[in-house]
Amino acid sequence: MLKSNLIEFKDRLLLLTCGFIVFSPLSSIITMQFLHLPLALPELLFIPFIYLLRHRLDLRIKLTKPAIYLFCLLLLLLIIGFLLQNFRASSILSTSRGYLYMLLSFAVFSGKNKTSMHDIMLICLGSVVGWCVLSIEQFNLITRLAIDEDNSLSVSGNMVALVLLVSIAIINKNNKVIILAIFLGLVLSLTTGLRRQIIVFFLAVVISYFFILTSRKGNGLKIFLIIGTFGLSLVIIYPIVDNYINDISPILHQRIFSKSEQFLTGDLSEADKIRRDFINQFLNNLDKYILPQGFVSKRTMEDVGTGIYMDFPVLELAYTLGLIILVTFVFFYFKNILKHCKNYYRNHKTESAVWATTAIVLFALLFLEGSNLNYSYITPFTGMVLGKISFGDMGKSVAT
Repeated sequence: MLKSNLIEFKDRLLLLTCGFIVFSPLSSIITMQFLHLPLALPELLFIPFIYLLRHRLDLRIKLTKPAIYLFCLLLLLLIIGFLLQNFRASSILSTSRGYLYMLLSFAVFSGKNKTSMHDIMLICLGSVVGWCVLSIEQFNLITRLAIDEDNSLSVSGNMVALVLLVSIAIINKNNKVIILAIFLGLVLSLTTGLRRQIIVFFLAVVISYFFILTSRKGNGLKIFLIIGTFGLSLVIIYPIVDNYINDISPILHQRIFSKSEQFLTGDLSEADKIRRDFINQFLNNLDKYILPQGFVSKRTMEDVGTGIYMDFPVLELAYTLGLIILVTFVFFYFKNILKHCKNYYRNHKTESAVWATTAIVLFALLFLEGSNLNYSYITPFTGMVLGKISFGDMGKSVAT
């Protein structure tokens, strides 16, 4: 008994550590600053965990027809990008690397996969903790040195892991992890300097509880009480946090509170105006995105004007895939979300609610940022969600 408990503890610690150093922004610091590699390579850090967790993580690649078709599409997009030469070959390869890991993860998690939701949750927890550590360190630096440069504030992390952590904990009613996940989400909301992180966290919580509260009849009073309590808490806590952040870091307060208030009142900040212009530019030039044009560059420091693809990923996908393929993908994407929603309500399959929640938030991310399509410590999570939402198990829920 003692031996089995020790083995379980060791495995859980390894899963948390894997998420912490492989699938969080710390992986970039470890590989580039400590290992002095020319680029971030979290996949190197993942290699020992593949062996150590081989009995817990099912990483077998399934060469199904959809996976083969998508790999062929990736090669085709590479060829088109090289032929058009709109971006440098090295930049195209850099972007395609993220898509490659996404497709590998898709091939692993489409269909039956023995990796448990609990183990996925532990990896996500480690990832979010790693993001928190980096964000708190940056927050302390900002407040200690009174940094007032806007571009020194934001700390990006694994948005998909955050959504999965929140949704798995809430939908499976794991109260201890719910408290921890919401605490970590609030810490990130106050330290990252990213409004999109707040939006993603809020959506994950709301949609997850929506699934729970609408799964049974007679939950109307519960919904009213939860919404009322949540709203009252915000009214009480908001001014306190507002004043605290303003006192310790006015520039951070401007990014989180002032810009959000501006947006809600219709008085857009410069950043929001730029995003609005991106949308207008896309809508006014739809004819340029009918056919696939290959992978874009997202090396913002080297290729001028490529930041638009990180700020407005819809434009990246339209350019890369072409509107015909993109609209087709979106149609089947929402069709599969609906399929999982029905499976949750009919068969009480909690996993379906998790994947539906994450897929909905992932779609919202397309209008906010493109890190989940680019950074190699995040794209495997995107591929996992795509695989599960498209070809996940649809049987009845089992006890966990």
